[in-house]
Amino acid sequence: MENLNLYYLAGISILSLLSLIGFVFRNIVTDTVRSAIKKRSSNSEMIQSIISESEKIIQECSPGLDFDPNNTHVSSKQLLKAFSKLNEAKNIDASDTSVILQDAYLRTYGKDKSGIKDLIESVMTRLRTPRHFLTAAHAAIFIENYDLALNIFKKATTKYPNDASVIFNYASLLATLKKYDEAIDKISKSILLDPYSEYRGRINKAIIYRELEEYDRALTELHIAKEINIEDYKARFEIAKTYYKQDKLTEALAFLEILTEDFPATPIIYSFLALIHSNENDKEKQIVSLESVLRLDPKNVNALVELGKFYIESGKNKEGYRFLEQAVHLSNGKYSLILDVAHFFTERRDRNETYKILVAGLNENSNSEERAEIENMIEEIQQIVISTQLEEFAPHLTDVPFREIKYDLSPLNLMDLTTDLEHKHIRKPLEKLLKKANADCPSEEGKKEKFIANTLFDLSFGFRSDVELIDKDEARGIFRALAHHPNQKQ
Repeated sequence: MENLNLYYLAGISILSLLSLIGFVFRNIVTDTVRSAIKKRSSNSEMIQSIISESEKIIQECSPGLDFDPNNTHVSSKQLLKAFSKLNEAKNIDASDTSVILQDAYLRTYGKDKSGIKDLIESVMTRLRTPRHFLTAAHAAIFIENYDLALNIFKKATTKYPNDASVIFNYASLLATLKKYDEAIDKISKSILLDPYSEYRGRINKAIIYRELEEYDRALTELHIAKEINIEDYKARFEIAKTYYKQDKLTEALAFLEILTEDFPATPIIYSFLALIHSNENDKEKQIVSLESVLRLDPKNVNALVELGKFYIESGKNKEGYRFLEQAVHLSNGKYSLILDVAHFFTERRDRNETYKILVAGLNENSNSEERAEIENMIEEIQQIVISTQLEEFAPHLTDVPFREIKYDLSPLNLMDLTTDLEHKHIRKPLEKLLKKANADCPSEEGKKEKFIANTLFDLSFGFRSDVELIDKDEARGIFRALAHHPNQKQ
């Protein structure tokens, strides 16, 4: 009996010990899980804070604008600053959905758009919040992948069927795709869900009606919107645009003149005034309006293009070309802009300026298909010039295919070449080019030869006027000497 009591007491002790161990273990696990959740929550808060700072850097460039990289002037320095801030978030958790989406968002402001689609698709199954869906959709819209954007919005409206912001932005995409009935229905729904969106909603409905040429319905919506928010210019501005679409220029001008008094620091109003003055062939008022645009918005691409053309037509070629080149740079080599400016110079029979603007556009543009088209246009210009000038000093090259004409200087020793050429007036400018090549390409094999050959080629045919080292005649003299050099393969 006594032994049974001992066994009983021992069993109770073991169970108590095991219970104690289990309690301690549960507490450890619970504390570990809580600590992990707390750390994750803390990391998430830090990431969101950093992303907000990254966004502020971009928003400083475009206060008050909705998401639209095409309407935002973000310098390379500002974009680098925003990416640098984002890297802080990546160091915390590079796999975080918000971090990846912010990476895609920032890339829409740069030249390289290649990785945006992959970034969006990598988080498609991890989109959780309305903000996630909207950021992903806007990035997809910017790269014109509308199927992907539609897919994102369908998922978003399934998960958040009563989120006014999601529905409103979905309506904007549908309007872009000319699905007007669906767009109007969703705008109406977003207004019911969020009365504060009525002002923007009525403006967007009016724009759709205007596209459908239902001008009376458009004006009705806009006048209601105007009464909702008399302090904002957008409704009245859209009224002016609607009158313009109806060819009622007097009414449109009346609205715009009042707007310039009420909102004197709004460049888009002056841009539209410039357009109307252009249609009325009032060049003087058009220029005054464009200059007002640039005074308020020095990086306005359209104003730079129009003023650049005007200055060139007025004989101010240097200033005009500077404006056009700046516009190409700010637009990241936008294809339609390059074609517009190139066509302007082509009509003026100015091959040299056409060539320069195409080269400037090629340097800025990152779209492979568009670059190929620009390169073809450049080649056409070069072939026209070459066909008329080549026989002058290198007749043995007239039958060589164009792509093989660029000189290969690699068989020549550049250090000895200056002494090999007999004439002093040829040797000196070549020494200048060699000095420049040594400075630009101090250690890269073959770069010196390529720099000199291409510079000579472009200068000798008048393709470039931005190289101040030597002039056209000097370049032709060196080119002629090289063309007959015994070590030159071609």
